[in-house]
Amino acid sequence: MLDKILELVHEKGLSIRQFSIECGLNHNSISAWKKGKANPSLDALKRIADYFNKPISYFYGAEEQPQESNPLIADFMKQVRLKEMTPEEIQELANHAQLIADGIISKRKK
Repeated sequence: MLDKILELVHEKGLSIRQFSIECGLNHNSISAWKKGKANPSLDALKRIADYFNKPISYFYGAEEQPQESNPLIADFMKQVRLKEMTPEEIQELANHAQLIADGIISKRKK
């Protein structure tokens, strides 16, 4: 996953610092990713995917699954059968999840 991110950053001619600022990411988080101490959160991955106009599934292969620090999300992700899904199906799942999250948040704001 990180290799694909860094490849896109390089292709765009950005420094890691420029990239982190433009994506609204913490530079220390990116350093932790590079050192293998952490993986991008789903939120960070969505920002990166949006920035490069790529589907989230572009950044991970069949063996990789997005990581999340929230235990409830982690449990949910273990139950989702991503390995059985095509990249297009994974993107559709991500799109639906975003719509559901937006709906939940908008209800809370009322």
